[in-house]
Amino acid sequence: MVKNSITGCGEYHIKEIENGEYIIACTRDGKNWKYYVAWPNIDKIYLASLDMERKLKPPY
Repeated sequence: MVKNSITGCGEYHIKEIENGEYIIACTRDGKNWKYYVAWPNIDKIYLASLDMERKLKPPY
């Protein structure tokens, strides 16, 4: 995440959603979450779309 200039993740949770594709939930304060989609095999990470974010629930 640092390599992609993503900062402010004091706490994070990672879950594989498909083979080689991961969703990362990240928060600074434990209440407000940002979601990213990552493909580590090809070194790509993107902010999840609003559509995808609406379908996700915070880890807690």
